[in-house]
Amino acid sequence: MKSIPFWTSSRLVILFSVFVTAVANVTMFEKLFAWQSASGSEFFYVMSLIPFQALLLMWIISFLTFHSAYRYVLSLLLLMTALSSYFSDAYGVVIDRGMLINAMETNTAEARDLMSLQLLLYVLGIFVLPTLWLFRINVREQTFIKRVGAHFITGITALIIAVLIVLSLSSFYASFFREQKAIRAYSNPLASLYASYQILRKDVFTPAPKELKKIGQDAKVTQGDVDRELVIMVVGETARADHFSLNGYTRKTNPLLEKQAVVSFTDVNSCGTSTAHSVPCMFSIKTRQEFFHK
Repeated sequence: MKSIPFWTSSRLVILFSVFVTAVANVTMFEKLFAWQSASGSEFFYVMSLIPFQALLLMWIISFLTFHSAYRYVLSLLLLMTALSSYFSDAYGVVIDRGMLINAMETNTAEARDLMSLQLLLYVLGIFVLPTLWLFRINVREQTFIKRVGAHFITGITALIIAVLIVLSLSSFYASFFREQKAIRAYSNPLASLYASYQILRKDVFTPAPKELKKIGQDAKVTQGDVDRELVIMVVGETARADHFSLNGYTRKTNPLLEKQAVVSFTDVNSCGTSTAHSVPCMFSIKTRQEFFHK
């Protein structure tokens, strides 16, 4: 008699949620327990956030993987999780909409500078090996109706348990959700999924302006001006001015530029902390308060 495979697509969702919560949220857990120690919050209450994270992820992924291409969706989510986890752990980066836009606009040279052995280990351990296992295991064949039903039950059950946890510790969760947005921003891959949703809603499916207005039409080149110079402006839109040796920083961060006759403008503020926001703002006719990325 042929044995029935243990794994189903819905059980893989459960495993995925537990695995990702356990191995890909180091920074979030560090900040969570540091806050618990500093605030004196009940350890049990803080610990409840771990299964709550897994249940919330289980609820969302259940409805993203009810189709026959669930393995590809899970593998893509594993890749997203591996990368976001690495940048959170190695650099303390918060994965939000602006950061994902930065990643999409990064060129090859900038991306190459971020490559490291640690990144390779994250990708190998969180994405490559689990994905190889995911495509090699024998998963039980189900009809579309049965798969949808199983995913619906898994997702709704996870949501109900998560809601019960919140209701049973309502005062703690109300305070945590209201005051600890910074900790929640490190949740993997929930933060990346939410940022992706924001990009789709605000950038992809938002209609472009119907008419572009021409500005600066009065700018003219004086034909008689023969004393011209080539000016190269280097924009360090997200760099700290006080970390440039050009500006007196003790560490030699600009050894080659110091040999040139350069002018360093120090009394300048960036529009934001990400390239995708600050550069368009910098070259926009709008003021910093008026500028919006879209």
